[in-house]
Amino acid sequence: MDQTTFMEFHRIPKESRYIYMRNNNFAVVLGIGTYKLDLRSGRTLYLHNVLYALKVQRNLMYVLALLQLGFYIMFIGCYVKIYMDNIFMVLVLY
Repeated sequence: MDQTTFMEFHRIPKESRYIYMRNNNFAVVLGIGTYKLDLRSGRTLYLHNVLYALKVQRNLMYVLALLQLGFYIMFIGCYVKIYMDNIFMVLVLY
């Protein structure tokens, strides 16, 4: 993902926000915006308040935020299945 894939994108003041990772490392957030995620099922998810940081090489999801929005998440081996209202939304390999 790069900033050109955002539907809307706003730069934030340099070094005003960080993403902290499990390995005690961090990445400087360069901007925030809305990202349109087209799923293989033909559905589209609009993700709001998505953080953009160059140093992060993989897309990260904040599981607690998804749960608070009503998603149901299943971790199976190295896959994550995400449902909304008992409708399968996406399968993620990690």
